Amino acid sequence: TTYLPNGKEVDVDKKDIYEEEVNKNWSQIRFTFPALKPGAIIEYKYELVSRLTFELPEWYFQDEIPVKHSELWLEIPEWYDYIFLAQGNVPRPKVDYSYSDLLIGSADRINVKVVRNTYVMENAPALRPQPYITTLRDYFARIRFQLKEYRFPGYMTEHVLTTWPKLAEELWEADEFGGRMKREGSFSDVWEAAQPYLDGAQTTTEKIAAVYNFINRTFEVGDKTGIWSMTRFNQCLKEGKANRHVLNMMMVALLRKAGVEAHPVLISTRTNGLPIQTYPLIDQFDHVLCLALDDDGGAYFLEAGDPFRPIGILDENSLNRQGWVAIEGRPQWVDLPKNESSATYFMSMELTNEGGLTGTISCSFEGYEAIRYRKALLRDPDAKPLKDKVKEIFPEGEIDSIVYTDIENINKPLKAKIYCHLPEAGMAAGNFIYLSPAMLSEFNENPFKYEERLFPVDFPYPVSEKIIANIDFPEGYQVNELPESVKMSMEGDGGSFQYRLSQRGNRLQLISEMKVKKLHFLTEKYATLRNFFNLVSEKISSQVVLSKT
Repeated sequence: TTYLPNGKEVDVDKKDIYEEEVNKNWSQIRFTFPALKPGAIIEYKYELVSRLTFELPEWYFQDEIPVKHSELWLEIPEWYDYIFLAQGNVPRPKVDYSYSDLLIGSADRINVKVVRNTYVMENAPALRPQPYITTLRDYFARIRFQLKEYRFPGYMTEHVLTTWPKLAEELWEADEFGGRMKREGSFSDVWEAAQPYLDGAQTTTEKIAAVYNFINRTFEVGDKTGIWSMTRFNQCLKEGKANRHVLNMMMVALLRKAGVEAHPVLISTRTNGLPIQTYPLIDQFDHVLCLALDDDGGAYFLEAGDPFRPIGILDENSLNRQGWVAIEGRPQWVDLPKNESSATYFMSMELTNEGGLTGTISCSFEGYEAIRYRKALLRDPDAKPLKDKVKEIFPEGEIDSIVYTDIENINKPLKAKIYCHLPEAGMAAGNFIYLSPAMLSEFNENPFKYEERLFPVDFPYPVSEKIIANIDFPEGYQVNELPESVKMSMEGDGGSFQYRLSQRGNRLQLISEMKVKKLHFLTEKYATLRNFFNLVSEKISSQVVLSKT
Protein backbone atom coordinates (compact mmCIF):
# COMPACT_ATOMS: atom_id res chain seq x y z
CA THR A 1 0.00 0.00 0.00
CA THR A 2 1.13 3.56 -0.76
CA TYR A 3 0.10 6.15 1.83
CA LEU A 4 0.08 9.57 0.17
CA PRO A 5 0.75 12.83 2.07
CA ASN A 6 -2.95 13.80 1.70
CA GLY A 7 -4.02 10.64 3.56
CA LYS A 8 -5.14 8.70 0.49
CA GLU A 9 -4.23 4.99 0.31
CA VAL A 10 -3.39 3.31 -3.00
CA ASP A 11 -3.03 -0.47 -3.13
CA VAL A 12 -0.69 -2.35 -5.45
CA ASP A 13 -2.60 -3.85 -8.36
CA LYS A 14 -2.16 -7.60 -8.89
CA LYS A 15 -1.01 -6.94 -12.47
CA ASP A 16 1.97 -5.03 -11.05
CA ILE A 17 3.19 -8.12 -9.19
CA TYR A 18 5.23 -10.52 -11.28
CA GLU A 19 7.78 -13.31 -10.99
CA GLU A 20 11.15 -13.42 -12.75
CA GLU A 21 13.91 -16.03 -12.88
CA VAL A 22 17.20 -15.26 -11.10
CA ASN A 23 19.00 -18.51 -11.92
CA LYS A 24 18.20 -22.20 -12.31
CA ASN A 25 17.55 -22.51 -8.56
CA TRP A 26 15.83 -19.25 -7.70
CA SER A 27 13.13 -16.87 -8.86
CA GLN A 28 12.04 -13.62 -7.30
CA ILE A 29 8.82 -11.66 -6.94
CA ARG A 30 8.88 -8.02 -8.05
CA PHE A 31 6.19 -5.39 -7.66
CA THR A 32 5.73 -1.70 -8.36
CA PHE A 33 4.21 0.80 -5.94
CA PRO A 34 1.72 3.14 -7.59
CA ALA A 35 1.37 6.90 -7.16
CA LEU A 36 4.72 7.41 -5.44
CA LYS A 37 5.65 11.00 -4.67
CA PRO A 38 7.86 12.80 -2.12
CA GLY A 39 6.45 12.37 1.38
CA ALA A 40 4.63 9.11 0.60
CA ILE A 41 5.02 6.06 2.84
CA ILE A 42 5.11 2.54 1.42
CA GLU A 43 4.19 -0.60 3.33
CA TYR A 44 4.35 -4.24 2.28
CA LYS A 45 4.17 -7.63 3.96
CA TYR A 46 4.93 -11.09 2.66
CA GLU A 47 5.06 -14.65 3.89
CA LEU A 48 7.72 -17.06 2.64
CA VAL A 49 7.04 -20.75 3.17
CA SER A 50 9.86 -23.16 2.34
CA ARG A 51 10.94 -26.71 3.10
CA LEU A 52 14.57 -25.72 2.51
CA THR A 53 15.99 -25.90 6.01
CA PHE A 54 19.49 -26.33 4.57
CA GLU A 55 19.88 -22.60 3.91
CA LEU A 56 17.53 -20.10 5.55
CA PRO A 57 16.75 -16.78 3.83
CA GLU A 58 19.42 -14.19 4.57
CA TRP A 59 18.48 -10.98 6.39
CA TYR A 60 19.61 -7.49 5.45
CA PHE A 61 19.72 -4.82 8.15
CA GLN A 62 20.92 -2.20 5.69
CA ASP A 63 19.93 -0.88 2.27
CA GLU A 64 20.62 1.88 -0.27
CA ILE A 65 18.25 4.05 1.74
CA PRO A 66 18.49 4.76 5.48
CA VAL A 67 16.86 2.06 7.64
CA LYS A 68 15.34 3.41 10.84
CA HIS A 69 14.61 0.04 12.45
CA SER A 70 15.37 -3.51 11.38
CA GLU A 71 14.51 -6.47 13.58
CA LEU A 72 14.90 -10.20 13.03
CA TRP A 73 13.41 -12.93 15.20
CA LEU A 74 14.85 -16.35 14.49
CA GLU A 75 13.38 -19.35 16.28
CA ILE A 76 15.27 -22.63 15.79
CA PRO A 77 14.30 -25.99 17.33
CA GLU A 78 17.17 -27.55 19.25
CA TRP A 79 17.43 -30.35 16.68
CA TYR A 80 19.06 -28.00 14.16
CA ASP A 81 22.59 -26.61 14.38
CA TYR A 82 23.18 -23.63 12.09
CA ILE A 83 26.28 -21.64 11.27
CA PHE A 84 25.62 -17.90 11.45
CA LEU A 85 27.55 -15.87 8.84
CA ALA A 86 27.46 -12.23 9.92
CA GLN A 87 28.73 -9.41 7.71
CA GLY A 88 29.19 -5.74 8.51
CA ASN A 89 28.12 -4.16 11.77
CA VAL A 90 25.58 -6.83 12.73
CA PRO A 91 24.39 -6.38 16.34
CA ARG A 92 24.85 -9.09 18.95
CA PRO A 93 21.64 -11.08 19.37
CA LYS A 94 19.48 -11.37 22.43
CA VAL A 95 19.02 -15.10 23.05
CA ASP A 96 15.91 -16.56 24.74
CA TYR A 97 14.62 -20.11 25.16
CA SER A 98 11.11 -21.53 25.11
CA TYR A 99 9.31 -24.82 24.53
CA SER A 100 6.84 -25.61 21.76
CA ASP A 101 4.84 -28.57 20.54
CA LEU A 102 6.07 -29.46 17.06
CA LEU A 103 4.68 -31.99 14.64
CA ILE A 104 6.98 -34.92 13.85
CA GLY A 105 6.14 -36.98 10.81
CA SER A 106 2.44 -37.06 10.01
CA ALA A 107 0.88 -37.36 13.43
CA ASP A 108 3.25 -37.30 16.40
CA ARG A 109 3.81 -34.13 18.39
CA ILE A 110 6.70 -33.56 20.73
CA ASN A 111 7.62 -30.81 23.14
CA VAL A 112 10.93 -29.33 22.02
CA LYS A 113 13.24 -26.62 23.23
CA VAL A 114 13.32 -23.63 20.86
CA VAL A 115 16.16 -21.12 20.74
CA ARG A 116 15.04 -17.61 19.85
CA ASN A 117 17.63 -15.13 18.55
CA THR A 118 16.55 -11.49 18.32
CA TYR A 119 18.60 -9.03 16.27
CA VAL A 120 17.81 -5.32 16.31
CA MET A 121 19.58 -2.58 14.36
CA GLU A 122 18.60 1.06 14.67
CA ASN A 123 19.31 3.89 12.23
CA ALA A 124 21.43 1.96 9.76
CA PRO A 125 22.98 4.46 7.31
CA ALA A 126 22.35 4.19 3.59
CA LEU A 127 25.00 2.56 1.43
CA ARG A 128 24.99 3.98 -2.07
CA PRO A 129 27.00 2.76 -5.08
CA GLN A 130 30.39 4.39 -5.52
CA PRO A 131 33.22 3.68 -7.97
CA TYR A 132 35.37 0.60 -7.55
CA ILE A 133 33.27 -1.89 -5.64
CA THR A 134 32.36 -5.53 -6.16
CA THR A 135 28.67 -5.40 -5.22
CA LEU A 136 26.91 -3.51 -2.43
CA ARG A 137 25.75 -6.86 -1.07
CA ASP A 138 29.33 -7.39 0.11
CA TYR A 139 29.07 -4.36 2.39
CA PHE A 140 25.51 -4.27 3.72
CA ALA A 141 25.06 -5.38 7.31
CA ARG A 142 23.45 -8.79 6.85
CA ILE A 143 23.36 -12.28 8.28
CA ARG A 144 23.19 -15.66 6.56
CA PHE A 145 22.44 -19.11 7.94
CA GLN A 146 23.86 -22.45 6.85
CA LEU A 147 22.68 -25.76 8.33
CA LYS A 148 25.64 -27.63 9.79
CA GLU A 149 23.91 -30.72 11.18
CA TYR A 150 20.64 -31.97 12.67
CA ARG A 151 19.55 -34.71 15.05
CA PHE A 152 15.96 -35.78 15.54
CA PRO A 153 14.91 -37.64 18.71
CA GLY A 154 15.84 -41.31 18.46
CA TYR A 155 18.11 -40.82 15.42
CA MET A 156 21.83 -40.37 14.83
CA THR A 157 23.27 -36.93 14.05
CA GLU A 158 23.19 -36.16 10.33
CA HIS A 159 26.05 -33.97 9.11
CA VAL A 160 24.97 -31.60 6.36
CA LEU A 161 27.91 -29.25 5.91
CA THR A 162 30.59 -31.06 3.95
CA THR A 163 34.34 -30.47 3.58
CA TRP A 164 36.17 -28.93 0.63
CA PRO A 165 37.64 -32.30 -0.49
CA LYS A 166 34.23 -33.96 -0.18
CA LEU A 167 32.60 -31.14 -2.15
CA ALA A 168 35.16 -31.57 -4.95
CA GLU A 169 34.44 -35.30 -5.00
CA GLU A 170 30.69 -34.70 -5.22
CA LEU A 171 31.13 -32.21 -8.05
CA TRP A 172 33.16 -34.62 -10.14
CA GLU A 173 30.52 -37.31 -9.58
CA ALA A 174 27.71 -34.99 -10.75
CA ASP A 175 26.62 -35.51 -14.37
CA GLU A 176 26.24 -31.76 -15.00
CA PHE A 177 29.79 -31.03 -13.82
CA GLY A 178 32.40 -33.79 -13.72
CA GLY A 179 30.37 -36.04 -15.96
CA ARG A 180 30.53 -33.52 -18.80
CA MET A 181 34.33 -33.28 -18.56
CA LYS A 182 35.21 -36.93 -17.84
CA ARG A 183 32.96 -38.83 -20.25
CA GLU A 184 34.66 -38.57 -23.63
CA GLY A 185 31.48 -39.64 -25.40
CA SER A 186 29.81 -36.39 -24.36
CA PHE A 187 32.41 -34.30 -26.23
CA SER A 188 33.65 -36.66 -29.00
CA ASP A 189 32.24 -34.45 -31.77
CA VAL A 190 33.82 -31.37 -30.18
CA TRP A 191 37.18 -33.14 -30.03
CA GLU A 192 36.97 -34.03 -33.70
CA ALA A 193 36.04 -30.45 -34.63
CA ALA A 194 39.07 -29.16 -32.70
CA GLN A 195 41.59 -31.26 -34.65
CA PRO A 196 42.38 -28.64 -37.35
CA TYR A 197 43.48 -26.33 -34.53
CA LEU A 198 45.45 -29.03 -32.68
CA ASP A 199 47.24 -30.35 -35.75
CA GLY A 200 50.87 -29.39 -35.42
CA ALA A 201 50.54 -28.35 -31.77
CA GLN A 202 53.46 -30.09 -30.08
CA THR A 203 54.19 -28.26 -26.84
CA THR A 204 51.79 -27.82 -23.98
CA THR A 205 51.69 -24.07 -24.58
CA GLU A 206 50.77 -24.62 -28.24
CA LYS A 207 47.96 -27.01 -27.27
CA ILE A 208 46.58 -24.51 -24.75
CA ALA A 209 46.55 -21.78 -27.43
CA ALA A 210 44.96 -24.14 -29.98
CA VAL A 211 42.07 -25.14 -27.71
CA TYR A 212 41.54 -21.56 -26.56
CA ASN A 213 41.37 -20.29 -30.15
CA PHE A 214 39.10 -23.14 -31.24
CA ILE A 215 36.56 -22.40 -28.52
CA ASN A 216 36.55 -18.64 -29.11
CA ARG A 217 36.23 -18.92 -32.89
CA THR A 218 33.68 -21.73 -33.03
CA PHE A 219 30.92 -20.88 -30.57
CA GLU A 220 28.46 -18.06 -30.14
CA VAL A 221 28.69 -17.12 -26.48
CA GLY A 222 25.67 -16.67 -24.19
CA ASP A 223 25.61 -14.03 -21.48
CA LYS A 224 24.78 -16.27 -18.51
CA THR A 225 27.18 -17.83 -16.02
CA GLY A 226 26.81 -20.74 -13.62
CA ILE A 227 28.59 -23.88 -12.47
CA TRP A 228 26.46 -26.56 -14.15
CA SER A 229 26.34 -27.60 -17.77
CA MET A 230 22.78 -28.72 -18.41
CA THR A 231 23.61 -29.47 -22.06
CA ARG A 232 26.07 -32.03 -23.39
CA PHE A 233 29.09 -30.52 -25.11
CA ASN A 234 28.30 -32.29 -28.40
CA GLN A 235 24.86 -30.70 -28.36
CA CYS A 236 26.47 -27.29 -27.79
CA LEU A 237 28.56 -27.85 -30.92
CA LYS A 238 25.48 -28.80 -32.90
CA GLU A 239 23.71 -25.63 -31.76
CA GLY A 240 26.87 -23.55 -32.24
CA LYS A 241 26.45 -21.73 -28.94
CA ALA A 242 26.92 -22.09 -25.19
CA ASN A 243 27.29 -19.97 -22.09
CA ARG A 244 30.78 -18.93 -20.94
CA HIS A 245 31.09 -21.31 -18.03
CA VAL A 246 30.10 -24.25 -20.23
CA LEU A 247 32.77 -23.34 -22.78
CA ASN A 248 35.36 -23.08 -20.00
CA MET A 249 34.42 -26.56 -18.78
CA MET A 250 34.67 -27.72 -22.39
CA MET A 251 38.24 -26.36 -22.50
CA VAL A 252 39.09 -28.43 -19.41
CA ALA A 253 37.80 -31.58 -21.13
CA LEU A 254 39.63 -30.92 -24.43
CA LEU A 255 42.92 -30.00 -22.79
CA ARG A 256 42.87 -33.11 -20.63
CA LYS A 257 42.29 -35.30 -23.66
CA ALA A 258 45.15 -33.48 -25.40
CA GLY A 259 47.46 -34.42 -22.52
CA VAL A 260 47.47 -31.07 -20.74
CA GLU A 261 46.87 -30.85 -17.00
CA ALA A 262 43.72 -28.72 -16.64
CA HIS A 263 41.23 -28.12 -13.85
CA PRO A 264 37.94 -26.24 -13.37
CA VAL A 265 38.13 -23.18 -11.12
CA LEU A 266 34.93 -22.11 -9.36
CA ILE A 267 34.61 -18.40 -8.66
CA SER A 268 32.15 -15.84 -7.43
CA THR A 269 32.05 -12.96 -9.90
CA ARG A 270 32.34 -9.35 -8.75
CA THR A 271 28.62 -8.75 -9.24
CA ASN A 272 27.85 -11.89 -7.23
CA GLY A 273 30.00 -11.00 -4.23
CA LEU A 274 33.22 -11.91 -2.46
CA PRO A 275 33.85 -15.65 -1.91
CA ILE A 276 33.79 -17.27 1.53
CA GLN A 277 36.66 -19.66 2.17
CA THR A 278 35.71 -20.60 5.74
CA TYR A 279 32.93 -23.03 4.82
CA PRO A 280 32.42 -25.17 1.68
CA LEU A 281 29.29 -23.43 0.40
CA ILE A 282 28.57 -24.40 -3.20
CA ASP A 283 25.85 -21.79 -3.71
CA GLN A 284 28.34 -18.94 -3.39
CA PHE A 285 29.88 -19.77 -6.80
CA ASP A 286 28.34 -18.50 -10.02
CA HIS A 287 31.01 -19.12 -12.66
CA VAL A 288 33.68 -21.62 -13.75
CA LEU A 289 37.09 -20.85 -15.30
CA CYS A 290 39.69 -23.18 -16.79
CA LEU A 291 43.17 -23.49 -15.27
CA ALA A 292 45.82 -25.06 -17.53
CA LEU A 293 49.40 -25.90 -16.52
CA ASP A 294 52.28 -26.03 -18.98
CA ASP A 295 55.37 -28.24 -18.80
CA ASP A 296 57.41 -25.51 -17.13
CA GLY A 297 54.96 -25.07 -14.26
CA GLY A 298 53.34 -21.97 -15.71
CA ALA A 299 49.65 -21.49 -14.95
CA TYR A 300 47.18 -20.11 -17.48
CA PHE A 301 43.71 -18.99 -16.43
CA LEU A 302 41.44 -19.33 -19.45
CA GLU A 303 38.02 -17.78 -19.98
CA ALA A 304 36.11 -18.11 -23.21
CA GLY A 305 33.74 -15.54 -24.60
CA ASP A 306 35.89 -12.73 -25.97
CA PRO A 307 38.13 -13.23 -29.02
CA PHE A 308 39.87 -9.93 -28.21
CA ARG A 309 41.14 -11.18 -24.85
CA PRO A 310 44.59 -12.85 -24.91
CA ILE A 311 45.26 -16.09 -23.08
CA GLY A 312 45.53 -15.54 -19.35
CA ILE A 313 43.44 -12.37 -19.18
CA LEU A 314 40.02 -12.80 -17.55
CA ASP A 315 36.81 -10.88 -17.99
CA GLU A 316 36.73 -7.89 -15.65
CA ASN A 317 33.71 -9.28 -13.78
CA SER A 318 35.68 -12.45 -12.99
CA LEU A 319 38.45 -10.56 -11.19
CA ASN A 320 37.26 -11.25 -7.67
CA ARG A 321 40.43 -12.04 -5.73
CA GLN A 322 40.46 -15.84 -5.49
CA GLY A 323 39.04 -18.96 -7.07
CA TRP A 324 38.61 -22.54 -5.85
CA VAL A 325 40.34 -25.18 -7.97
CA ALA A 326 38.17 -28.30 -7.84
CA ILE A 327 40.92 -30.93 -7.98
CA GLU A 328 39.75 -34.34 -6.85
CA GLY A 329 41.42 -35.18 -3.54
CA ARG A 330 43.29 -31.88 -3.16
CA PRO A 331 41.12 -28.86 -3.95
CA GLN A 332 42.67 -25.49 -3.16
CA TRP A 333 42.12 -21.76 -3.23
CA VAL A 334 44.34 -19.79 -5.59
CA ASP A 335 44.84 -16.11 -6.36
CA LEU A 336 43.34 -14.97 -9.65
CA PRO A 337 45.68 -13.16 -12.08
CA LYS A 338 46.22 -9.42 -11.80
CA ASN A 339 46.82 -8.34 -15.39
CA GLU A 340 47.50 -4.66 -15.84
CA SER A 341 45.66 -2.08 -17.92
CA SER A 342 48.26 0.17 -19.50
CA ALA A 343 48.18 3.30 -21.68
CA THR A 344 51.19 5.27 -22.93
CA TYR A 345 51.00 8.53 -24.90
CA PHE A 346 53.86 10.30 -26.65
CA MET A 347 52.95 13.78 -27.85
CA SER A 348 55.04 15.73 -30.36
CA MET A 349 53.27 19.06 -30.80
CA GLU A 350 53.72 22.68 -31.77
CA LEU A 351 51.91 25.42 -29.86
CA THR A 352 50.40 28.23 -31.91
CA ASN A 353 50.08 31.89 -30.95
CA GLU A 354 46.34 31.26 -30.47
CA GLY A 355 46.92 28.46 -27.95
CA GLY A 356 46.29 25.57 -30.32
CA LEU A 357 48.38 22.42 -30.69
CA THR A 358 49.32 20.75 -33.98
CA GLY A 359 51.24 17.50 -34.36
CA THR A 360 51.03 13.82 -33.51
CA ILE A 361 50.02 11.66 -30.56
CA SER A 362 51.51 8.14 -30.53
CA CYS A 363 49.59 5.70 -28.33
CA SER A 364 50.37 2.24 -27.00
CA PHE A 365 47.75 0.18 -25.13
CA GLU A 366 48.16 -3.11 -23.30
CA GLY A 367 45.98 -5.37 -21.17
CA TYR A 368 42.42 -4.29 -20.54
CA GLU A 369 42.91 -0.92 -22.26
CA ALA A 370 43.96 -2.69 -25.48
CA ILE A 371 41.02 -5.08 -25.21
CA ARG A 372 38.59 -2.18 -24.86
CA TYR A 373 39.84 -0.42 -27.99
CA ARG A 374 40.12 -3.61 -30.05
CA LYS A 375 36.53 -4.55 -29.21
CA ALA A 376 35.29 -1.18 -30.38
CA LEU A 377 37.39 -1.17 -33.56
CA LEU A 378 36.85 -4.74 -34.75
CA ARG A 379 33.21 -5.19 -33.82
CA ASP A 380 32.06 -2.01 -35.53
CA PRO A 381 33.85 -0.82 -38.71
CA ASP A 382 32.44 2.66 -38.15
CA ALA A 383 33.71 2.92 -34.57
CA LYS A 384 36.28 5.61 -33.84
CA PRO A 385 37.11 5.20 -30.13
CA LEU A 386 40.36 7.16 -30.16
CA LYS A 387 38.84 9.98 -32.16
CA ASP A 388 35.94 10.03 -29.70
CA LYS A 389 38.40 10.24 -26.78
CA VAL A 390 40.22 13.21 -28.32
CA LYS A 391 36.97 14.93 -29.28
CA GLU A 392 35.63 14.47 -25.75
CA ILE A 393 38.59 16.44 -24.40
CA PHE A 394 38.83 18.86 -27.35
CA PRO A 395 35.38 19.26 -28.94
CA GLU A 396 36.80 21.54 -31.66
CA GLY A 397 39.72 19.23 -32.37
CA GLU A 398 40.44 18.18 -35.95
CA ILE A 399 41.67 14.63 -36.56
CA ASP A 400 43.46 14.35 -39.89
CA SER A 401 44.11 10.62 -39.64
CA ILE A 402 44.74 7.73 -37.25
CA VAL A 403 47.11 4.89 -38.18
CA TYR A 404 46.78 1.66 -36.17
CA THR A 405 49.41 -1.07 -35.74
CA ASP A 406 48.73 -4.70 -34.67
CA ILE A 407 45.01 -4.08 -34.42
CA GLU A 408 44.22 -7.79 -34.94
CA ASN A 409 47.19 -9.29 -33.10
CA ILE A 410 45.79 -9.57 -29.59
CA ASN A 411 49.10 -10.79 -28.17
CA LYS A 412 50.87 -7.51 -28.94
CA PRO A 413 50.27 -3.96 -27.70
CA LEU A 414 47.76 -2.02 -29.77
CA LYS A 415 49.47 1.04 -31.21
CA ALA A 416 48.08 4.10 -32.91
CA LYS A 417 49.39 7.38 -34.27
CA ILE A 418 47.03 10.34 -34.34
CA TYR A 419 47.66 13.30 -36.63
CA CYS A 420 45.64 16.19 -35.29
CA HIS A 421 45.10 19.91 -34.74
CA LEU A 422 43.65 20.94 -31.37
CA PRO A 423 42.71 24.62 -31.63
CA GLU A 424 41.44 24.96 -28.05
CA ALA A 425 44.15 22.95 -26.27
CA GLY A 426 45.38 26.10 -24.54
CA MET A 427 43.89 29.50 -23.92
CA ALA A 428 45.38 32.71 -25.30
CA ALA A 429 44.50 35.85 -23.33
CA GLY A 430 46.28 39.08 -24.20
CA ASN A 431 50.01 38.51 -23.92
CA PHE A 432 49.62 35.14 -22.18
CA ILE A 433 48.99 31.53 -23.17
CA TYR A 434 47.73 29.04 -20.55
CA LEU A 435 48.24 25.32 -21.23
CA SER A 436 47.75 22.02 -19.33
CA PRO A 437 50.29 19.67 -20.98
CA ALA A 438 48.88 16.44 -19.43
CA MET A 439 45.41 16.99 -20.84
CA LEU A 440 45.08 13.40 -22.15
CA SER A 441 45.23 11.83 -18.68
CA GLU A 442 42.36 9.72 -17.38
CA PHE A 443 43.21 11.01 -13.89
CA ASN A 444 42.38 14.67 -14.47
CA GLU A 445 39.34 14.13 -12.23
CA ASN A 446 39.20 12.38 -8.88
CA PRO A 447 36.86 9.34 -9.18
CA PHE A 448 36.26 9.47 -5.42
CA LYS A 449 33.75 12.31 -5.14
CA TYR A 450 32.30 11.50 -1.72
CA GLU A 451 34.05 12.70 1.42
CA GLU A 452 32.87 9.62 3.31
CA ARG A 453 32.85 5.99 2.25
CA LEU A 454 31.51 3.22 4.46
CA PHE A 455 33.02 0.28 2.58
CA PRO A 456 36.40 -0.62 1.02
CA VAL A 457 37.77 0.37 -2.39
CA ASP A 458 38.21 -2.58 -4.74
CA PHE A 459 40.03 -1.96 -8.04
CA PRO A 460 39.56 -4.84 -10.51
CA TYR A 461 43.11 -4.67 -11.93
CA PRO A 462 46.34 -2.62 -11.71
CA VAL A 463 46.46 0.52 -13.84
CA SER A 464 49.39 2.28 -15.49
CA GLU A 465 49.34 5.52 -17.47
CA LYS A 466 52.33 7.39 -18.89
CA ILE A 467 52.33 10.66 -20.83
CA ILE A 468 55.46 11.99 -22.50
CA ALA A 469 55.10 15.30 -24.30
CA ASN A 470 57.43 17.53 -26.31
CA ILE A 471 55.70 20.82 -27.02
CA ASP A 472 57.47 23.54 -28.98
CA PHE A 473 56.14 27.02 -28.22
CA PRO A 474 56.41 29.96 -30.66
CA GLU A 475 59.27 32.40 -30.89
CA GLY A 476 58.69 35.57 -28.90
CA TYR A 477 57.29 33.75 -25.88
CA GLN A 478 58.89 32.83 -22.59
CA VAL A 479 57.88 30.60 -19.70
CA ASN A 480 56.32 32.75 -17.02
CA GLU A 481 55.09 30.01 -14.64
CA LEU A 482 56.02 26.34 -14.63
CA PRO A 483 54.21 23.80 -12.38
CA GLU A 484 56.50 22.31 -9.77
CA SER A 485 57.64 18.73 -10.21
CA VAL A 486 56.21 16.18 -7.83
CA LYS A 487 56.89 12.55 -6.95
CA MET A 488 54.77 10.70 -4.44
CA SER A 489 53.78 7.16 -3.48
CA MET A 490 50.85 5.46 -1.82
CA GLU A 491 51.39 3.71 1.48
CA GLY A 492 52.73 0.18 1.21
CA ASP A 493 53.76 0.52 -2.44
CA GLY A 494 50.09 0.74 -3.39
CA GLY A 495 50.84 3.07 -6.27
CA SER A 496 52.85 6.06 -7.35
CA PHE A 497 52.67 9.32 -9.29
CA GLN A 498 55.33 11.52 -10.77
CA TYR A 499 55.01 14.74 -12.75
CA ARG A 500 58.00 16.53 -14.18
CA LEU A 501 57.71 19.49 -16.55
CA SER A 502 60.86 21.23 -17.75
CA GLN A 503 61.97 23.76 -20.35
CA ARG A 504 64.74 23.42 -22.86
CA GLY A 505 64.96 26.44 -25.12
CA ASN A 506 61.53 26.91 -26.66
CA ARG A 507 60.47 23.34 -25.87
CA LEU A 508 58.38 22.10 -22.95
CA GLN A 509 59.11 18.52 -21.92
CA LEU A 510 56.64 16.60 -19.78
CA ILE A 511 56.77 13.21 -18.12
CA SER A 512 53.65 12.25 -16.19
CA GLU A 513 53.27 8.71 -14.85
CA MET A 514 50.54 7.23 -12.68
CA LYS A 515 50.45 3.66 -11.33
CA VAL A 516 47.86 1.90 -9.17
CA LYS A 517 49.35 -1.39 -7.96
CA LYS A 518 47.35 -2.27 -4.87
CA LEU A 519 43.79 -3.36 -5.57
CA HIS A 520 42.11 -3.43 -2.16
CA PHE A 521 41.98 -0.48 0.27
CA LEU A 522 40.22 -0.74 3.62
CA THR A 523 37.57 1.78 4.62
CA GLU A 524 39.86 3.48 7.13
CA LYS A 525 42.35 4.17 4.29
CA TYR A 526 39.75 5.90 2.10
CA ALA A 527 40.54 9.46 3.21
CA THR A 528 44.24 8.94 2.43
CA LEU A 529 43.46 7.37 -0.94
CA ARG A 530 41.01 10.13 -1.87
CA ASN A 531 43.55 12.78 -0.93
CA PHE A 532 46.18 11.07 -3.10
CA PHE A 533 43.85 11.15 -6.12
CA ASN A 534 42.99 14.78 -5.35
CA LEU A 535 46.66 15.74 -5.48
CA VAL A 536 47.09 13.81 -8.74
CA SER A 537 44.12 15.48 -10.45
CA GLU A 538 45.23 18.92 -9.27
CA LYS A 539 48.74 18.43 -10.62
CA ILE A 540 47.55 17.01 -13.95
CA SER A 541 45.22 19.99 -14.38
CA SER A 542 47.93 22.50 -13.50
CA GLN A 543 48.89 25.00 -16.18
CA VAL A 544 52.08 26.36 -17.60
CA VAL A 545 51.88 30.10 -18.30
CA LEU A 546 53.69 31.58 -21.28
CA SER A 547 54.05 35.30 -21.87
CA LYS A 548 55.25 37.41 -24.76
CA THR A 549 58.75 38.73 -24.35
